[in-house]
Amino acid sequence: MIPSGAVARDWLLPLAGLLLIGGMARVYMLRTVPVWNQAKTPLTFLVTGLLLGGMLTLALLATLSWRQYIVATWAALAVVLCLEVLGRA
Repeated sequence: MIPSGAVARDWLLPLAGLLLIGGMARVYMLRTVPVWNQAKTPLTFLVTGLLLGGMLTLALLATLSWRQYIVATWAALAVVLCLEVLGRA
């Protein structure tokens, strides 16, 4: 039997995470910095948060074949960094 607190936690924590990512993206959308005041700023925050959260999850869940998860984590990190660099060019 699943405790009732676990069900609330299963949807409440991801919702809180998305709200926090959205709040941080809004902080960066300043009129004084035109590069940040674009529609891609919240999208970049959301994609980066999802990718980094996925990588952290993979890293924490790696038990038996941890080498595969580590390689996948570094590969995903490399993709995120490349996208960030290309987005600034």
